[in-house]
Amino acid sequence: MEFINIVFKVKKIMHRDNDTRFSIIRGSLIKHDSENGLTKDVTIKGYFPSIYVGDVFSSLSAKELDKTYGHYLELIEYPKTVLPENQKALAEFISRRVKGLSVKKALEIVDSLGINALSKIKDDYKILLTVDGIKERKAEKIYEQLISHEAYEELVLFIQGIGIRSKIANKIYEKYQDVSLSRIKNNPYCICHDNEISFEYAEKIAMNLNLSKHNPNRIETAIMDYIEYRIKSFGDICIYREMILNSLNEFLDKYNVYTDNDLEEIEILYAIEKLSSKHLIKMETNNKGQICVYKSLYHTIENNIVQNLKNILGYSRLPFATDTQIANFITQYEKENFELDIMQRQAIYTAIQNGISILTGGPGTGKTNTMNAIVKCILSINEKSTITLLAPTGKASERMSELTNMVSSTIHRGIKLAPFNENKELDYVESDFVFIDESSMIDAFVFEKLTSVISPNTRVIFIGDFNQLPSVGAGLLLRDMIESGAIPTTQLTKIFRQAESSKIVYNANRIIQGKDTHDVDGVDIKNEDGSNFIFWKDNNPMSIRNKILLSLDRLSSHYHYKLKDICILAPMKMGDIGVDELNRLLQKKLNPASPLKSEYEVDALHCLRVGDRVIQNTNNSDLNVFNGFVGIITDIYTEITASGNDEYRIEVEYPQREDVVIYQEMDIEQLELAYAMTIHKSQGSEFPVVLMPIHETQKKMLNCNLVYTGVTRAKEMLIMIGQEDALNYSIHQTEAFQRISRIKEKLEAVHEEYLTLKAVA
Repeated sequence: MEFINIVFKVKKIMHRDNDTRFSIIRGSLIKHDSENGLTKDVTIKGYFPSIYVGDVFSSLSAKELDKTYGHYLELIEYPKTVLPENQKALAEFISRRVKGLSVKKALEIVDSLGINALSKIKDDYKILLTVDGIKERKAEKIYEQLISHEAYEELVLFIQGIGIRSKIANKIYEKYQDVSLSRIKNNPYCICHDNEISFEYAEKIAMNLNLSKHNPNRIETAIMDYIEYRIKSFGDICIYREMILNSLNEFLDKYNVYTDNDLEEIEILYAIEKLSSKHLIKMETNNKGQICVYKSLYHTIENNIVQNLKNILGYSRLPFATDTQIANFITQYEKENFELDIMQRQAIYTAIQNGISILTGGPGTGKTNTMNAIVKCILSINEKSTITLLAPTGKASERMSELTNMVSSTIHRGIKLAPFNENKELDYVESDFVFIDESSMIDAFVFEKLTSVISPNTRVIFIGDFNQLPSVGAGLLLRDMIESGAIPTTQLTKIFRQAESSKIVYNANRIIQGKDTHDVDGVDIKNEDGSNFIFWKDNNPMSIRNKILLSLDRLSSHYHYKLKDICILAPMKMGDIGVDELNRLLQKKLNPASPLKSEYEVDALHCLRVGDRVIQNTNNSDLNVFNGFVGIITDIYTEITASGNDEYRIEVEYPQREDVVIYQEMDIEQLELAYAMTIHKSQGSEFPVVLMPIHETQKKMLNCNLVYTGVTRAKEMLIMIGQEDALNYSIHQTEAFQRISRIKEKLEAVHEEYLTLKAVA
């Protein structure tokens, strides 16, 4: 990559995104300092403040090589407008920017005001009144249109000068328009409202402006940023006020902008009260006397969740079935299938006789068979009963359909939750029964929306393993509901015969019980003959990578597993044995470059190639593909769009789709290589074989939930490669179980109220 300075004139605008200001233009080079020869006319890609044919810009650029279309220049900063140096060119420049202003009239303005006409108009637009034929209204119009272009460019140059990515200027200008620069100079922290722009950028602007670290706006915004950090990083719905007082200074240190952060407790307390008076936060005192601080949105979400559950729990329904009907079904079911465990039988009664119930259990305890038995019981009692099956991810939904032979849907698609249906009301769920699988994965935001649209007549059954990884978003809903005692719960604990011999099941249960490899009845890594849990010891990350590759070869040659049957799960994306590096190596081994295989270059180190296994990393209703879908790239090509631009297309085959999915260039970023994936991403999925590296370099991500979740993704074989100490360390890390909220406490109060009313009745 060669960095060069260029001056160029715009000849043709090939593409312009008015929202992001990203443009592709054909330009004529006026100057450059490249040591290599460049053609005079060249394609240039970048973000332009404003752009018209005939404009001249200067910029630092990065010379790139597009394998298909030859050289182009990509701007690495916003270009600076080069003002014309003669009156005719300046008149043309002004005319391009003022709608309805002819070049002739613009020339009259320049003749009258001189070559410095633009600065004179900016200083006082009324100077335009000295030009023949220009009245007050016309002068204002000319000023407004000229200043809007200049205001944006000034903002960009100011932001760039601080060392902040110039794209941030887009977001600022979008909100504050022509007064953007004055607004951020007056209060740089205004850009952080609604989490639109990172606090770090506001800190850099404030430091550049020499604002005091004790500025009240800074302290208030820092508190809001800290709460948001706890929500995103730890899944807390609220935090304790004491945490803010004790940790805010340390939290600010991580931005490394101000050299020290010695905020006094009194000024932090004052800022908290100020935020409360502005209704940006809410405060409550819990049963232990701790003051809980919420962002207002999450306070509303929490209270709505509790109220929604209370409404469903308390609704008086007609009985769906008698005890005798259920007992008769169980007798017949056991004759035709297999004998149910006492807790499985209890689960059927609980699900059918209550407004809300929970079915939970670890691997090998028969959750799936129990759910199927409940469904069959419902239909045997009333074959016209309506049943809705929901799951938080596309993969989990697909698996639910496979296990039940019924139509299932993601929660988002099932209730038309944004981003699928941003401008319309959510769909109301009026089925007789709703089964919600993998409930541990549902965060507070989705849970609140889901429970708000379930009919009070509907019976809801939450299914999940509360020991698995919690939701990516805030909340620990399944565990809170279970521990509150407010929701009738059946916990399956018996390991069934077909699972008893499985070392995967045995070790998964030992992991969640906190029993490591040193305990007498702890995790077993002896690698006995016939064991489906193999632990391959290795301390070196590079050697671990090699063993993963060797394992793939052996699984193929000796056990006849196909690639689609095997998944490599890693605790984190980064590092020598992180997902990104493993995917790069595995792509090289399993799908090497070839002149016969088209590629799409993601960046200097990564590409997508025909034949690659890829995963969809977000929900996309337009393409009807959902987060977690894994498919194969079948074609990569370019296509001329309606605007005349060349854009890439990638075709992917998914098992869930009969037709090929065609990704436009704007959607390609939703695809990632999937030879390896994070354990988080694997939730809701199962694979015949799982390979899992585990090493001390991953410590910041290792915990009991994570390893347990990874192990339980394997149906037939689990090969763990790495350090025994790292495994034992993980088993004793249980912080993922702890997320701060008052949902459990509030549900306990609901339960107490219910018991009191029942006793009185």
